[in-house]
Amino acid sequence: MHFDTSKNLDDPYDSPIMRMMFLFECDKCKKRAWVYDDGEIRVSKPDLCPKCNKELEVNSSRKGKVITTRYKCKSCDYSKKDTLDIAKDDEEHKKWQEEQKQKEKEDKKLLEKYRDKYCLSDKEGKEYVETLEAMEVAHEVREEESKKYDDKAQKIVVNLKRLTVLELEKLLSETLEKEKYVKFTLANPDMGKFVTIPFTSLDANSSRHQNLSESTLKKLIKDTLEDTNWRLMNNDVHYRLGYLSGTLKAYEREEDLLALVKPKKEVKTPVSKIDPEKRAKYESHNLVQLARLMGEHEGIENARKERLKNEPEGFFLNDGKGPYTCGICSQGAYGEDIWWSLNGLWCRNCRKNIKEGVIPPLKHRYEDKDIYFQDWQIKDDFGVHPATRAKLKREGLLKGRDLKNEKGRIYYTVYLVSENRDFLKKYPRKDRKIRMTVSDKDGKPIEV
Repeated sequence: MHFDTSKNLDDPYDSPIMRMMFLFECDKCKKRAWVYDDGEIRVSKPDLCPKCNKELEVNSSRKGKVITTRYKCKSCDYSKKDTLDIAKDDEEHKKWQEEQKQKEKEDKKLLEKYRDKYCLSDKEGKEYVETLEAMEVAHEVREEESKKYDDKAQKIVVNLKRLTVLELEKLLSETLEKEKYVKFTLANPDMGKFVTIPFTSLDANSSRHQNLSESTLKKLIKDTLEDTNWRLMNNDVHYRLGYLSGTLKAYEREEDLLALVKPKKEVKTPVSKIDPEKRAKYESHNLVQLARLMGEHEGIENARKERLKNEPEGFFLNDGKGPYTCGICSQGAYGEDIWWSLNGLWCRNCRKNIKEGVIPPLKHRYEDKDIYFQDWQIKDDFGVHPATRAKLKREGLLKGRDLKNEKGRIYYTVYLVSENRDFLKKYPRKDRKIRMTVSDKDGKPIEV
C-alpha cells in the first residue's frame, strides 16, 4: 500500500482522544484503508439503528454535486435519508476561508503591534528555556545534597568538634592530669596536607609499668578525641623512664573527615537522575549553586536535629566554621561560641543570659517580633527619638532587659512585649508593609 496524500484528524464522539490518520491505497486491488500514525489500521464501526440497535443498511447515490444517503433497518421499520449539497458546502467553505484570512490579517497586525510587549525575543526565549532546564538540575542537586546527610557517617562528620591547636592542648591537658599524666606539651607542627603535631607527657604515677602506662594513655587520648577532628597518629605511644611521646593528626577537609569515620569502600557516589551533559552545562548556574547550598543546609540541620536526641537542650557547634550570626543580638561568632537549638542560633553571651534567667529562650528576632523588640526598632518602628527613649526608660514606661557579657558590660538590650504594653499603646508600631514606591519601565508606580 502507498500513501494517497489524504490525512485527517480522527475525533470520535465516544472518545476524548484525537488521533492523526492517513489514507493508504493498495496498488493491486485499489482498496483503501485509514492508518493511524502508530501503524494501527482504523476499523470502521457499522451504523446502528437508533430503535433496535441492529446494523443499518446504507446506500449512497450522487447526482451532480448532491449526495443522497439512505439508511434502512432490516429488523424494524426505521429509515432515514440524508442529503449533502457539496456546492452549498463549498460556498460556505469559501466564506469561512475568507473570514479566516481576514482574522489572520487582523491577528498579524495585533502581533506586530504588541510583539515586543508580550512576546519573548529569541535571546529571551533561549534564556527562559535555559532557566527551566537549570531549575530541573537545581531541584535534583538540592535533593542529592540533602540526602547526603541521611548517611550515618555524614551525620557524625557534621557533629564533629573542629578543635584549634590551643583548644586541643587545653582539652588533653585537663583530661590527662586527672589520670596523673602531667606536663602535656605540644611541639612545633608539621603543616603538610595534614597537620601533625608531636606531643610529650610525663607519667606521675610511678606504680604504672611501661605497657600499662602506654595503653592507658592511648585509651585516654582515643576516648577524648573521639568526637573531634583529631586522632592519635598510627595509634602509637612510646614510653621511656616515665616519659611518653606520640604524634597527633588533624583532619580538616570534609572528604578526609568522612573517610575518618567511614571505610572508603562503604562510601557510595549517588547516581544522578539528570542527563550528565545537561548537568555539566548548568553545574555553575546561579540557581544550581543556590540549590546546592540550600540542600547542604537542610541536610546539616537534619543531622543536628538527630544530635538533639542525646543533647536535648542544644549544643555548641564547634565545627570550625563561621562566623555565624546570633539570632538575638546579631553579633557574629565562630562555631565554638555559637549555641544551636531548635530556637535557632545564640552566641555564648546570649545563651549565658538565657541560662541565668535574664531573658527567656527567645527565637530569631524576626520570628519572635510579637514577643520582643530591640533598640533600633524604637525609632524605626515606633517613631521615638533616642533622647525620648532614654527619658521613657527613666520614667519606667519603657522597660528593657540589659544583657551583659562575661566582663559584666551591657552589650545589648531586649524589650519584651509583655512588659511594655503601656508603651505600645502610646506608641503603636508603624505600618511597615509599604516601605517605598518605585516606577517600572513604563512609569507605573510599584509599592515595595
